[in-house]
Amino acid sequence: VLSLDNSVYVLKNINALTGFESINLTNGSIFTEENTLLALGDNANDSTGTVFNIDANSVLALTNTAGVAFRSHLNGTGTVKADLSNQIFSFTDNNKEDAFAGTLDLSNSKLGLDGINTQALKAANLKLSNGSVATLGAGQQNIGGLVFNGGTANFGELNPGVKEASNMIHTANTLDISGQGV
Repeated sequence: VLSLDNSVYVLKNINALTGFESINLTNGSIFTEENTLLALGDNANDSTGTVFNIDANSVLALTNTAGVAFRSHLNGTGTVKADLSNQIFSFTDNNKEDAFAGTLDLSNSKLGLDGINTQALKAANLKLSNGSVATLGAGQQNIGGLVFNGGTANFGELNPGVKEASNMIHTANTLDISGQGV
């Protein structure tokens, strides 16, 4: 177990940390993965029993110039902040049943809001910050919450005479449209 308590750490070399089953971020800690993706576990395979635990005041930051298929399990109420140079962020099968009830804060990133991504956000907030675009899949997407902070939600095209999109977001908890967004 690696525990950061009121700490800041930037991981730039994937080999700098190995063999951790879980990483705990508490009391305002920020753990940044800069152009890396740390796989947890002895076999570095993000297997069951490996997890990032993020408390409400802490952040797991992912900055990358490539797309990210996030495999690590998530737990907690903190923030996963992704800035991917306009590349795609996605969750994987590992995240479908995670107990993550925090916030996925996207900046300069793209997300398809459907399937596994919707399942991973079932109890979490999606925050669309500057330069982010979430493209909704067909039908209703059920997530914990949606916050606009300069980003875009793409509901698809409307044909002439159609007054509402068939792609929808249903939030279980929060819908905050007070920030800028499209």
